[in-house]
Amino acid sequence: MTRGGRLVLVAVAAVVVIALAVTAGVLVMRSRSAGSTIDPDHERLSASFAKRPQALWRLKPSAVGASSWGTPMTYYGAREDTGYIVSDGVLVQSARGVAAEKAVTGIDIGTGAVRWRSGPQGDAEAAAYSTGCSPLLAKGRIACGRTGTVSFLATGSGELLGSVPAPTDYHSVIQVGGSLAYVSAGAESLRVTGGDMRSATALDWRIDGPSSDGNLGWESRGDLGAVCRGSIRGSSSVVFDASGAEILPALHDDGCYRLTRKGWVTASSGSRLTIYNGAGKRLFRSSADLRFVEGDRPLGIDVKTGEVFSLPDGARIWSSSMLQDGLGGGTVIGLVDDALLLSVYENKTWTIVALDAADGRLRWKSVGVNGYSVVSDGQRALLLDEKLGLVALDLRDGSRAWTLTEFMGASSSKLVAVGDRLLLVSGEEVAAIGYR
Repeated sequence: MTRGGRLVLVAVAAVVVIALAVTAGVLVMRSRSAGSTIDPDHERLSASFAKRPQALWRLKPSAVGASSWGTPMTYYGAREDTGYIVSDGVLVQSARGVAAEKAVTGIDIGTGAVRWRSGPQGDAEAAAYSTGCSPLLAKGRIACGRTGTVSFLATGSGELLGSVPAPTDYHSVIQVGGSLAYVSAGAESLRVTGGDMRSATALDWRIDGPSSDGNLGWESRGDLGAVCRGSIRGSSSVVFDASGAEILPALHDDGCYRLTRKGWVTASSGSRLTIYNGAGKRLFRSSADLRFVEGDRPLGIDVKTGEVFSLPDGARIWSSSMLQDGLGGGTVIGLVDDALLLSVYENKTWTIVALDAADGRLRWKSVGVNGYSVVSDGQRALLLDEKLGLVALDLRDGSRAWTLTEFMGASSSKLVAVGDRLLLVSGEEVAAIGYR
């Protein structure tokens, strides 16, 4: 992964929700965007990783006759390698290749064995589930689509639970409360209909948003769902609840709605960050260009001044030149417990810097480490460094607890905490790390 001096906010959560870029203060969809529902549990390990762990298993895509792994939630040409679904002791991935394009694969997290593969196999039907799959739905299910059909699969076994006709311009299904929301995006508008496993229109509600070009992103948390479609030229977005009611007016050419773990809805309009509660009541609107940092204690960062604000009250709490664009500012790689971790290039070397999230005080520096994709066991931050491999830094003083060099060169990879195991997800391989 190429690192730069420009501040790029990376959500602490382990997986991609809606891939976003910040351009001129407006949140827009990246061309590689894919939808997901982030589970905060996947950023915290349940066991101590005080001692150096080992690779418990590693699985290359060639083992299933594919050329690469990818998120099962991609839509058509999107290529986001670090997406994942975890459920029922299974890691769900998409096996990509000439003869196995988009073959949905369930990998046993305990052993690394392929527990199931679904979708038509062989050259004659290479485009198995060509529209990709949904994020995890209730009761351990996912919905995978191909032209004209949406099929529901059990994540633990890959069993086909049922199929329904796909809506026109179908993209995905997301779980919103007790309802299933079928997401479509045609030339005329974004469209979301309420349904179940028997029909895409089983519920008497339909939401239409403004049309836009580009890829589609979607997410859900509890009783809220959000959809955004856009490109560098503009975007459109809607947010709704499990009854089919629109919580906020649809955005058009004005950024995307996002859902946070706090139950908030955020929107970036021009250079202003706005935060709403789950009922659509405005809690905060910034007077400056603020970047939102997800975490147990969310922060807003003004990258022009380096000022940091608590949210949603908007109180200025501290500032640091390390957060300023163009002035040696670093890349925010995570808000871990009460420490804001940055990757900074200074004195001709990369350094991980920990700032106290409450007051900006410099806690420590770990020189020679350039990390990304952070998870924690509560005492250490585990992160990936392309040149070093998997690195564990003590959260008290930044000292290296251990380094696992066999994962050197891992780029565009994602760390996913699943109980006492750490998964590494990338296009080149998936692996489990822990103790025997």
